[in-house]
Amino acid sequence: MLSLAKKRQPCIGSLRFNDDLSITLANRPLLCTSSILESEGAPRILDKTYKTCGHFIDDMLKFREEAFSAQPNAMNDEEDCHLQMLHNL
Repeated sequence: MLSLAKKRQPCIGSLRFNDDLSITLANRPLLCTSSILESEGAPRILDKTYKTCGHFIDDMLKFREEAFSAQPNAMNDEEDCHLQMLHNL
């Protein structure tokens, strides 16, 4: 992992270990919070890589908004909502 981190990557994504023992970037970045929210009913994030941080952040914000819409009772009040939004991005 450290040797991979030293190399500049062409996009933001998840590492895939291929059958030929090579490693490539493919699909969306794998985040624990996204996996948890998807298992609780949030719409799945598209499987794609990102060329810029801005596009990745935009999709994460959209995903979080859709997760809240999918579970309107997931927060107790406005303060709880703000705390969840801060901790789950």
